Order: sequence, then C-alpha cells, then structure tokens
Amino acid sequence: MDECELYLLLPRAMEPALVDLLLDSPDLVLFTSQPVYGHGGGHRGLSSREKVQGKESQCLVRILAERPAAERILAGLRASLSAGPGRPRLRYWLVPVLASGEI
Repeated sequence: MDECELYLLLPRAMEPALVDLLLDSPDLVLFTSQPVYGHGGGHRGLSSREKVQGKESQCLVRILAERPAAERILAGLRASLSAGPGRPRLRYWLVPVLASGEI
C-alpha cells in the first residue's frame, strides 16, 4: 500500500467548496480540516489587518490517500484553480505515510 498524506493550505473561504469536492471523491481514506494561521509566503491577497498582524487566516486540509488518488486530486485542483491575478492561492505538499491503521 502506497499511502501518503496530502496537505492543502488554502484561504478559509475556499474550505466549503473543497470539502464538497473531497466528499464526492470515492478513493480517499480520510481527510480532516482545521482553521490555522499562515505566516510568511508574501503578502499577496492579505487584508490590511492580516498584514499588520503578520498572519493570514487559512484552512489546513490533510488527506490520507493512496498516492494515485492524491495525484488525481492535485490534477483536478490544478485544472479548476488556474493561477492568475485575484485567484485564490492554494499551497500543497505531499508526504509518505510510514504506517497507518486503527487501534
């Protein structure tokens, strides 16, 4: 089993649409989401308050899936979220899972 964890860091306003998309994905093992604050990475798209505070209100989604499923999710997101001026930013990273299960 080639499980991995896909992390998605996105604006909180994007969370409902992304959760709907993931709930319709048949081959995910599990995913979670939580509110977080992002630091660094430039100030593009930040509100004046966020610039002063030095943090951006974001959502972190963690997806446990087989590697091919994670790659399909990324491909779908790339297709639907073309980067451009005024478009929301989504940062991702993919890491291997050494072990997982239930106790």
